[in-house]
Amino acid sequence: MAEVPSYEVAIVSCDIVGHSAVRDHRLQADRVAAINAIMAATIAGCQPGAAVWASGGDGGHLVLRGKDWPDQALDLIRRLRSWAEHDAVHLRVTGHVGPVTDLVGADGRTQIVGDGINVAGWLLTRGAAAGVVVTRAFRDGVLADGERAGLTFHDERVLRDKSGEQRCLFLMSTAADPSGWDLPTETDRVLLRAAMKAHDGWTVLQQIKRITQADQGDAEAERCLKQLQMRHLTRDLPDDDDANASYQFLEKLGMDALRDIVRVGHLVERRYNEYICRTGDSGDTMFLILHGQVGVYLPARDAAAQAPARPAFVHQEGETVGELAFALSRTRTADLVALTDTTLLAFSYAQIATRLAERSLDRVLDFMTARALEHVSQHVPFLLGPGEDGPLAAGDGDWESALLTLADYCHLIQVRGERARLSLADVQAESPVAGDGISFLVSGELRTEGPGGAAEVAGRRLTGTEFPLLWVQVPDVAVLPGRSFRIDRRPVKILHIDAQGFFRLEPEVCGALHAAVRLAARDCFEYDAFISYNSGDVEVARRWAEELEADGLRVFRDEPRRGAEFPRRLWLAIRQSRALVPLISPRVILRDQRDNWVRREIDAHKHYFGEESRIYPVILAGATPEQIADGFHPIEIGGDEPASIRELAAELKKLRDGSELPPVAMSVRPESPPRV
Repeated sequence: MAEVPSYEVAIVSCDIVGHSAVRDHRLQADRVAAINAIMAATIAGCQPGAAVWASGGDGGHLVLRGKDWPDQALDLIRRLRSWAEHDAVHLRVTGHVGPVTDLVGADGRTQIVGDGINVAGWLLTRGAAAGVVVTRAFRDGVLADGERAGLTFHDERVLRDKSGEQRCLFLMSTAADPSGWDLPTETDRVLLRAAMKAHDGWTVLQQIKRITQADQGDAEAERCLKQLQMRHLTRDLPDDDDANASYQFLEKLGMDALRDIVRVGHLVERRYNEYICRTGDSGDTMFLILHGQVGVYLPARDAAAQAPARPAFVHQEGETVGELAFALSRTRTADLVALTDTTLLAFSYAQIATRLAERSLDRVLDFMTARALEHVSQHVPFLLGPGEDGPLAAGDGDWESALLTLADYCHLIQVRGERARLSLADVQAESPVAGDGISFLVSGELRTEGPGGAAEVAGRRLTGTEFPLLWVQVPDVAVLPGRSFRIDRRPVKILHIDAQGFFRLEPEVCGALHAAVRLAARDCFEYDAFISYNSGDVEVARRWAEELEADGLRVFRDEPRRGAEFPRRLWLAIRQSRALVPLISPRVILRDQRDNWVRREIDAHKHYFGEESRIYPVILAGATPEQIADGFHPIEIGGDEPASIRELAAELKKLRDGSELPPVAMSVRPESPPRV
């Protein structure tokens, strides 16, 4: 392409402040039409081709290419300013002189490109809403033939443009139309006042935060915040479940708490397609969207895959994003990306915990708990489940109503301190209002402890991302011992649902939930079987334990002992086992009660689990089980011992996999072992 010559022109530009925030389309059209008429009159007074208009929607640039441009430019500026004052429009007006090049545009009209028009566009962003700003080159051109009566250039300001070049700017004033630089927040105040008049609550909050970033005690901003009402915080939303849940946060808070949040939070602004936060980032901050839209992009399964074109979810004004990572004290599990120029109110737990009024803090924490409950329920099959067809969906009402009912009986409990182990008593000490119910791990990592306590290293690893059930204490439904865990990773958070909440649900939902909790209790045992045996049968016990373990079952087998005292280790192991497997041999039958540990262990199991006991007596040759394990179906060892082991393994797997109900107590039982 041949080199295109450039030449200097004068450019007068204008832009209506806050035009895009005006909701009245007729008013927008009238204003644009008025600017077009003023520009047309100026163009008509120029020689053909001496003026080129580049519209910018709510303003634009008039390029003057003739020699008498100073008079034409000053006349145009005067008429623009006169119209703005008459119609009470905040209009930026600027003037510049610089090099440009002509091109033929797609529609055949002249198109202006080059440094001159680029600087003119930048200059509009620095123009004053209360006057005229011009560059040194424009001023020098106007004064080339000497001073002009009544016209002054003053209050010089040197600013850096987009290219990094320093530009010397002046205010241009007449006696009738003095110009002044905007105060640092003047544009925000204009937008704030317009938004208040239009009852556009989200823009009001955005501008309040922009103003108070510089002056936290700004009187006008505080007054507007106090005047703002919940009815002003609305948006047209699609008719879907996500949209219907859009304002949960606001509904939970109420206006007083929302005002406190606005005062505490800090402003985050992102342009289109910029990340707000990324998968793996710390989740210590949540966001309330004040303006724009945010896309939630789930991580691709294939690390080499391109980012998806469409987000998994889209959120907008009034909705919260990032609140689950915030509530559950975990890292981000998705990318949050601005789908428009976006403004968010961000706040951390430390900010709200130390700076919010107690009532406001309680409401935020209630919202966090409700969101955690919803998220956990959608992942736990015995609550709602991924298919939203679990027990909470069993009644005539919708599952959302069931969750709202349960939320009033939920507690999201942060485990504080540096303790190495965690028990149910520790959690109840953190939250004394948490009574009988069920408890889930929702953040951190724990490791189960066998009867040997922390000294045992073979415990199972439980991670909060999988929401394992830790404790079950629902009287008349299922009560399990309050087992302890070793803390492997902090922070640890527990979601506790009080048993009282179950009875506030529809009877059909309550019944389905009780049955599901009873079955789910099978995951709260450390062992599939406790093998009880006499010292004379140690080889048989070892052989059976090894075969069961080889089949994927967890077995507790302790060394036989003498003495009257029931060891705590054995008592814990019995309660942490889904089934008791006593090996009944003639040696067991012959021992008296005090020294008969097989019988004592059977009695201990029955003492805790009562009618729900799960005992599978294995009858060795020559024994009669009725004397010790009467009432339970025996497994006879005939000529095919491997077949008998397989029979037992099948029964134990039924308990493990949920085909049979696990043993549970019906009430809170003593922690101490039974006495002889």
